[in-house]
Amino acid sequence: MVRLKSFLGIHRKPLQLVRFTDPFGNFLLDYPRPWRFDRDVVVESGSYAIAFESSDGKGRFNISVISSPPPGFDLHTHVKKVCEAPSSGIVTKMRITTFRGMVAYRRDCVFGSGGSASFASELVFFTGYSVFTLLCSGPEKERANLEVIFNRMLKSLVFPLRLESTPSKKIDSKKARRSK
Repeated sequence: MVRLKSFLGIHRKPLQLVRFTDPFGNFLLDYPRPWRFDRDVVVESGSYAIAFESSDGKGRFNISVISSPPPGFDLHTHVKKVCEAPSSGIVTKMRITTFRGMVAYRRDCVFGSGGSASFASELVFFTGYSVFTLLCSGPEKERANLEVIFNRMLKSLVFPLRLESTPSKKIDSKKARRSK
């Protein structure tokens, strides 16, 4: 049983997760039952985003997908041009890491929002078929509780069988860093 301090007190029931199936077949994800997501998804040039939100509207887990990156796509260049651009709203450098054996980029920050502190964590990775950007955010004072939920959601993330059955190229992050 997972006990989480909520915005109103302690959850006495185990965290109930519901399976979300991406309508475009790029991922599966478990999210908490009281959370909701926007069922209207706009696809533009092969890119789309789905946002999950806590029932009180304070916690958010966004998944952005570029389902058809251009030939020769380079994750490092994408991160420098798109994620670290001043127009992205949060101007911080991303650090190289790995996610399930794939090169990934991550950043964590705290920022002011509505007179109180909020946090955001972003992870960007390329599966070889699609580019994923995961963004988790919420009030800084609820970070410990939300991170438990976000980590459960991240751990539940599954890619379609066509991706999992194809051996992905495992990349050494040190070699990736040297090659850029």
